[in-house]
Amino acid sequence: MTRCRAVALLLFAACGGGRVDPGFTADTAGPPAEQAADEGRASPLERPRVVLITADWCPACRRTDRAFYPAFQRFEGRIDLLVLDVSDDEAIERSRETARAAGVGRFFEQHFGVTPSIALINQHGHLRQFQGNPYLQRSWERVFGEMVVADESAATAAP
Repeated sequence: MTRCRAVALLLFAACGGGRVDPGFTADTAGPPAEQAADEGRASPLERPRVVLITADWCPACRRTDRAFYPAFQRFEGRIDLLVLDVSDDEAIERSRETARAAGVGRFFEQHFGVTPSIALINQHGHLRQFQGNPYLQRSWERVFGEMVVADESAATAAP
């Protein structure tokens, strides 16, 4: 039981631990992120994005996946998903390049050693807090629903 609590606490910390990393926002945008990061701002995204750093050897990743993917399927097409595999050295290098190209290189470099690590990014390119139990499908459904509603609200409010 103590081991389960330790894993849950590590996962909670990996998912943001209820705090937002203020140094992350300028690095979360889409392909033009490097230019935006140089200017100290984030570029807008077409839709919210979830970045998932995972490994096939990670038991916490597999447990999170059982709740995450069924919930995510309901929101496919309204939320983008970027999965970065860190299962071995070759996968880490491929994921590092993918993360840089997608504008989340800083997040990857800061979190690739802690699996699973999850970033929830709104359409403005800012990190959103994860609040809930990452092992429960209903937590993910709520979070994804909030991301979509916020994105749709922002789209209707835009001039």
